[in-house]
Parts: sequence; structure tokens; C-alpha cells
Amino acid sequence: QLFELESDALFLIDEKTDRILEVNAAGERLYGFSREEFLNMKSKELIDTSSNASLKALLQESPDDFIFHLRKDGSVFPVGISFSRVDWYGKKVRLAAIRDITERLNAHHRIERHRTFLRNVIDANPNFIYVIDKESRFVLANRIFAETLGMSPEQLIGKKVDDISQYS
Repeated sequence: QLFELESDALFLIDEKTDRILEVNAAGERLYGFSREEFLNMKSKELIDTSSNASLKALLQESPDDFIFHLRKDGSVFPVGISFSRVDWYGKKVRLAAIRDITERLNAHHRIERHRTFLRNVIDANPNFIYVIDKESRFVLANRIFAETLGMSPEQLIGKKVDDISQYS
């Protein structure tokens, strides 16, 4: 019952043959295959080998490790996978929990676009812009401020205000 109630797609996969031995209803919904179709497949058939190298290269700044899987209709989507090895009726199997991470990757890309936009805005401003935290460390600085100190903004981040007094 717990297997069926899980919201992630769950698969039991034979360690030796890579055959899918069991799948929950969430797996059927996520991929569009029926249980019977899954039980005639190997788990590697779900991997989109053509997209994984090319798309991951474009998304190299994305969080965590993920791969691209294929749905029955041929659509490709990114997944995060967790594996555990378990005994199932005397067989060594992998329990794979698979989650569609499309929304998480989209959110990550939106944040990165906003971060790039804000970096461009503060670097275009001719005034000194910087932010320090409670421990007097720089957490943000625009290019003009950092260059005045003979540094790049990236070099300045994490330094304490007292550390840069030698530069001013």
C-alpha cells in the first residue's frame, strides 16, 4: 500500500537483467505506460540518450544531478532519481524513486536570469553599490566599487570590510 501511495514514481528493477519488476500508479501517470508495458521493459529504455549529453551541456549550471527520460508519447523530461538496493522475494533489486524536476529546473533558470539582470543593473550604475552582512563581509558589490579597490566583484565577496582597508 505504501508503494502505491507514494507520489514519486517507484520502480523495482532487477539488478542483473535491468528488467522492471514492479511500478506504482505514479509511474504509470508520469510516463504514460501501463503497468503491463513497464513489466516488459528494461529501465534503460526510459533514458533519452540523445538529449542527455546535449541538453545537460546547455544546462550545466543547473542544480544537482539529473538525467532526461522519455514518456510513452516521446516527450522528454528531466528527472531526479534516488536508488536503494533491497531484497524482494529473494531477489536483489533496485528500488528507484523518480521525480519529474521540470519545475525545479525552470525555477532555477528564472532565478539565474534575474540574478544576471540585477548584476547588469548594478554594474551599469556609476555609483558605488555594495552590501555587507552582519559580520561585515561583502555579499554584493558592483564593478565600479570593486575596481576602485583593485579587485573584481567576485574577489571582493566574502572579504571583511577590515580586510580591504589596505586597498583604499
